[in-house]
Amino acid sequence: MDIALDFTDEYIFDDLYARFFPLVQANSLSGTNGTQILHVSYLSRDNIYRQFISLFIITMFFAYFFYFFFSTLSYIFVFDKELMKHPKFLKNQIAKEIKLSAFGFPITSIVTVPWFLGEVRGYSALYDDINQYGLLYAVFSIFGFLFFTDMCIYWIHRWLHHPLIYKHLHKAHHRWIIPTPFSSHAFHPLDGYLQSVPYHIFVYLFPLH
Repeated sequence: MDIALDFTDEYIFDDLYARFFPLVQANSLSGTNGTQILHVSYLSRDNIYRQFISLFIITMFFAYFFYFFFSTLSYIFVFDKELMKHPKFLKNQIAKEIKLSAFGFPITSIVTVPWFLGEVRGYSALYDDINQYGLLYAVFSIFGFLFFTDMCIYWIHRWLHHPLIYKHLHKAHHRWIIPTPFSSHAFHPLDGYLQSVPYHIFVYLFPLH
């Protein structure tokens, strides 16, 4: 996420924060172009509040983009439209799936951002130099990541089916008897978040390239 943050800071956020949270306006000569106004924000790139806001915007953007982009492609090219004639297919189901998904993304994003913020600020075990732990560990960590996350998600999913939890968090997920590609994120936002937690926990417990 630090790469995405650096990129958006460079090309988008530096200008936006300088415009809405300005610190100073300094004049500088730029050759034959004359005098230019340089805008500077009092929220520097390493400001924790700026990082939180920026990461939230990035997370939200990609959540909506990937959801609508891939769901639409899957609906057009993969999904069997004949399934929509099934008696279990709900009236206006696709609209309901999209509505629930779109409603949940901001909630899921805001509770996910603290994990990304910790990574950006160096609290995770993510590392850049593959030589730090060697190639063998890098390969092994891939399988470790898959095993850890799948195992944890299995038990979280089992817990979500507990009678005291199911009707409050997980029932919405099983509403779609005949799911479409747009149901991929049509669940309670905390349901989706809980099942994503193992991915975030892993990089705080084990080094990952």
